[in-house]
Amino acid sequence: NDIKNITFLPNLKFDNLKILHLGYNSISDISPLANISLKMLKELHLSHNNINDISVLSLVNIPELKELYLRENSISDISVFSNIKFNKLEILHLGNNKIQDYSVFTKGNLVALKELYLDHNKINDISLFKNINYKKLSLLWLNDNKIDKKANEELIKKMHSKIEKFNI
Repeated sequence: NDIKNITFLPNLKFDNLKILHLGYNSISDISPLANISLKMLKELHLSHNNINDISVLSLVNIPELKELYLRENSISDISVFSNIKFNKLEILHLGNNKIQDYSVFTKGNLVALKELYLDHNKINDISLFKNINYKKLSLLWLNDNKIDKKANEELIKKMHSKIEKFNI
């Protein structure tokens, strides 16, 4: 596909849609999602696009969302996740972006989160991860960031013991 914009989406009916796959396109603006009722949506795939601004996600009504894929975009600001009420979100894929600040995850508002992918970003300080307390988190990928493993050796050991699948 080579979809460049999704302005046509609000004209369609999505009342019972469970999976929306818009990955592998050239989409940069996802603001039309705010004008769609996605009440039954469980998976939203937006990976492999040109998205850099995801702030519109705070306006999107997706109460049943369990999986959100934003891999391979140009996202650097993920502060929107401090305002989002994705109470059922289990998988959040943010790998291969430009993320450096992940402090939003210390707020603990993604209560159902099981898998968090932050691999291939620009994270260099993992000290805030000691403040992250997601009881259900069983997978955390931080590989291929700019993390000094030697300087963070103790924290890395602690994280390995708390998280079943931890990759750095």
